[in-house]
Amino acid sequence: MNRSFSLICYFLILAFAFSSCKTNSKQFGIIENIHVNGQVIPKIHLEEIDDSASTINLSEFFTDFRIIPLETRKECMIAYPGTICLTGHSILTWTQVGVGPCRVLEFDMDGKFIREFGRGGKGPGEHVGYLVEEITWLPDEKEILISFAGMGDEKQLFDEKGNFLREIKVPVELTQGVKRLNDTVWMTPGSIAGPVNYRRDSIRLILYTTGGKEIKVWPRTVYLPAHQTGYSPDGWRTSFYQFNGQWQICSPGDDTLYRISMDRLEPVAIFNRGIKGQPYNEYIEPSRIVGTYLFKVVEETKNQWFIEKWTVTKAELERYGDFWGGSFNMNEFFLIVDKVTGKGKNLRFMDDYLGILPESPSRLPVQWTEQGEPFLSFVALDLKESIAKAIKKENLDPEIRKRLQQLDSQLSIESNPVIVIMKAI
Repeated sequence: MNRSFSLICYFLILAFAFSSCKTNSKQFGIIENIHVNGQVIPKIHLEEIDDSASTINLSEFFTDFRIIPLETRKECMIAYPGTICLTGHSILTWTQVGVGPCRVLEFDMDGKFIREFGRGGKGPGEHVGYLVEEITWLPDEKEILISFAGMGDEKQLFDEKGNFLREIKVPVELTQGVKRLNDTVWMTPGSIAGPVNYRRDSIRLILYTTGGKEIKVWPRTVYLPAHQTGYSPDGWRTSFYQFNGQWQICSPGDDTLYRISMDRLEPVAIFNRGIKGQPYNEYIEPSRIVGTYLFKVVEETKNQWFIEKWTVTKAELERYGDFWGGSFNMNEFFLIVDKVTGKGKNLRFMDDYLGILPESPSRLPVQWTEQGEPFLSFVALDLKESIAKAIKKENLDPEIRKRLQQLDSQLSIESNPVIVIMKAI
């Protein structure tokens, strides 16, 4: 073989190798493509997102702002709005005043009170729960599912006019998150992190009928070490949402996102928490929880994942028999992962719409419904005080000033809360 031919072969091999590296690159940004069960799925390295937040205006991320002061009448007074559910034509929320069963109230999109869903008691369509875990709008059936808790485990189904339809029997105790998979099948996640105190703590996901008959159970696969005791985080932020019309779930303790069908859980993504992620299924000193974080996917679109993140800044925990209790302080953050570019951002919002939300090192208090819809909520007394302070600023944007003055004229300190709904761009 002559030298010129050898050089040509050498450069061809180099070119081929360079080309292969370019076209077969497995990672872009914080997203790494990996093979699972013969499929290529994304692995998102959350720990690579900078802890320092990028500041953007609310209006850069949200649109279609709508301010809705809830009507103030004796029969619909709200101490503080709890869970919010948007049906597209109304707002449902719940409140607890004093002691006894809570109340679920519906308002139209102008804030006018429409009706109450259910009432206190032990009969059909009545409840004893003093709080609501979730309110879910089922658009195809035009029905509303309300999960009451506190003194029982009541899952009640109503039509859109507030008529009680039936009780949904969940075959596992003390669960959170009841979703409808199809016309006849319901589903609820268990807990796959922390100690096993109830049957739900050995279940990843359970499918069942309206009457509570079990159809299929996916079990937990990883448990705490045997013959040991101590504190272990139990993971209380399950991601459970719809994308492209299909239900998906990501449970603390696994961090794999699965697509749900009747007979299988199909892995579609992995969220890698890294060394700062909250440790699961191991016993640790309670002090080790400080500085770790947990997360929840609140919405997914064709191009992005929207993720809430909570970093523990303080933990005061004590053991009470077989259980641990105490309090946590947390910083809240809002992450966006771009599926196209692979970039991850930690966002902090500046309030350029109302100009009253206090500046914070982390995200402003944007909340999300169970259906992934963003909103803000304000107690009237606090809002009046914030407005009075804001309009004293000489450099306040004229549009914001006009907006605040109009809102202020609609409120008294005894008014019901104000809800601001919007859409993510």
